[in-house]
Amino acid sequence: MPNISYNKWQKIKEAFLKSSKWQSMRQQIISRDGGVCSICGFDTSLNVHHIKSHYYFPDLALDPDNLITLCQKHHKEIHNNKTTKSALVKYYKKQYEERPIKK
Repeated sequence: MPNISYNKWQKIKEAFLKSSKWQSMRQQIISRDGGVCSICGFDTSLNVHHIKSHYYFPDLALDPDNLITLCQKHHKEIHNNKTTKSALVKYYKKQYEERPIKK
């Protein structure tokens, strides 16, 4: 676990989520994933989720391979451990492998 307080982490996270780098990457990921939740296909209230937490893996915070589009419901389920991350990663890898390569 990083050696920073929860309050300090929340401030860092808030600034990161407002950054132009994150906003740009967020739009790229939503576009890459077809503008829908990668689990259910819902196309509103979309979030971009870090598969590996950017708290523990800050170097992956802007890595497209660590990001997935989820609807608000499934994003909450992931964070509340109602959908396992391993199930999500398995599903995501299958979708990623089936995605046509754009040239």
